Amino acid sequence: VAFSTGAGQVEIFDLSSRQRVQQWQAHNGAIGSLAFCPGNPNWLATGSSADGLLKLWEISSRHVVFTADTLKGMPHCVMVAFSPSGRFLVTSASKLGALNLWEVRASVDGATPAAVLKTSLPFLGPAAFSADERTLAVCNASISRYTVALYDLSAGTLVDFGQAHYDAIGPVALSPDGNKMA
Repeated sequence: VAFSTGAGQVEIFDLSSRQRVQQWQAHNGAIGSLAFCPGNPNWLATGSSADGLLKLWEISSRHVVFTADTLKGMPHCVMVAFSPSGRFLVTSASKLGALNLWEVRASVDGATPAAVLKTSLPFLGPAAFSADERTLAVCNASISRYTVALYDLSAGTLVDFGQAHYDAIGPVALSPDGNKMA
């Protein structure tokens, strides 16, 4: 299990021994979000509005292998989330009211990740991937709040549901079969 501190440190604990096995300074200030990559448990994404950085870490060596200066000016609610296989990463973006969608690729030897910006979507979030990684549900459009849309990850198209609620939309989830959204 991994968690972060208000001082920008990442701490990793072994669940079976309940002992901290790693700790390092990841950011210059509080980390707003972090996530393990499902496709490779040695990769960890972290995001901090304090220093404005998105980072991908190779945790066995505690080395940052990818950095993007995309979170400057963000409020404390930074979002970092991998798709089920780890192929995609959705993050908050410094452009107010945007989510960045990254494609995460392994190096030739498979040891280190690289992230390539696929698109920037005009939504505040939250967001959720479908289990089959064909769809990304995004909420709260930057222009008109209280909306939901589905982004087709292969076609690059957005299907807008329009106003879905009369208040800001919180967590969103897609059912495992991809036929329902909550």
